[in-house]
Amino acid sequence: MRIFIAVNFPEDVKDALCGDMAGLRERSVTGNFSLRENLHLTLAFLGEVHPRRVSDIRKVMDSAICPASDAGISGFGSFGRGGERLLWRGLRLDPKVRNMRDRLIAGLKDAGFTPDDKPFKPHITVARRACYPPEFSEKDFASSLSDVPFRIEAISLMRSERIGGKLTYTEMYRASLPQE
Repeated sequence: MRIFIAVNFPEDVKDALCGDMAGLRERSVTGNFSLRENLHLTLAFLGEVHPRRVSDIRKVMDSAICPASDAGISGFGSFGRGGERLLWRGLRLDPKVRNMRDRLIAGLKDAGFTPDDKPFKPHITVARRACYPPEFSEKDFASSLSDVPFRIEAISLMRSERIGGKLTYTEMYRASLPQE
């Protein structure tokens, strides 16, 4: 099964992100916009993992957690070249969350997994293959967006699969972060 470790967002944060996506959709020529239920922050992508290894991942998650912390959605940008872009909202994270992510990656490697360990650039993908008319300005659009504060209170092990042609993320395990 295809899995990753993520921070899932509360409903009010998803509401704000969906509002941002609606504004982008109105301005787009084309684009594949993220589904509300799939909005998340990826902490560690593992790819294909045998189901027998899930308990090992859960142990790593439990050993890497940090105290709950405040965070925020802030910024907007894109990756890619040419006309089609991946659009994202950025995240403001407490250093303890970044350290937790580093412990997750190290723990997963120590347990024999091969997580994607590219440099961590916390972002929420809001659209893929987005194409905009020449007059669209990312800078102007970014200035119209509000920061969205939230609290990270858990990390989740997620399964990614296509069900009925729809990309679906299912929570398999949730590690609650202790309150300070």
